[in-house]
Amino acid sequence: TVTVNPGVGMEVPDDQVVCHGTAIEPVAFKTTLEGVEASYRWERDNEAIEGLQMFGEGDMAGCVCYNTTQTAQTTVVTVHPTYTVGGESFEGAPVTFRITVNPNVSMNVPKNQVVCHGASTEPIAFGTTLGDGAVGYTWERTNDAIEVMPMWGEGDAMPGFVAENNTLSSQTTTIAVTPTYTNNGVSCQGSPVSFTVTVNPGVGMEVPDDQVVCHGTAIEPVAFETTLEGVEASYRWERDN
Repeated sequence: TVTVNPGVGMEVPDDQVVCHGTAIEPVAFKTTLEGVEASYRWERDNEAIEGLQMFGEGDMAGCVCYNTTQTAQTTVVTVHPTYTVGGESFEGAPVTFRITVNPNVSMNVPKNQVVCHGASTEPIAFGTTLGDGAVGYTWERTNDAIEVMPMWGEGDAMPGFVAENNTLSSQTTTIAVTPTYTNNGVSCQGSPVSFTVTVNPGVGMEVPDDQVVCHGTAIEPVAFETTLEGVEASYRWERDN
């Protein structure tokens, strides 16, 4: 008798795309052949993807993958099947699939700002060091004692605004910005970064009492005092007539 073993006979696993620090799905290799036993060994390229073995035997277990580069990284996994029929083993044609790991999402930290009541803050353009994909930003802030400025927003930049602080002390808002990276049809959220905007209060001093004196007599000393809390104050004055 002459026995001819079959050719390619395994299902091609689906490609996967995951975020940095998340797990890939386990991959169970399967044959499409009937009446055969199958075993598998596999190997991959691209050491920039961490957490995933470079080679193995049998099915591929799920694992957490890491990409600390500035761009998405793809590894090509090559699977070599071995089939056994009637006690005879032969190696089938290899199949390949891809695993892509998007990068760790990071962004530049905006600088803190300090402004006076009624003055404008500087516009802030959010930025990232990532080299591919699209990065969007959402932000939210604390402390509604600072007026006019929205409590949340989204977009590539935060516009400047005229800051108002009608309290008796300096007010600070902490703004948390969260970047989201999208590539290969998958969106990955990064860790938020924070910066502060401090708005000093407006005019806050007690108005001295008026005085009327006779010619040749002394006026009372005038001690200028602030009504603001937790601030140091200095004064200059001038008069007419």
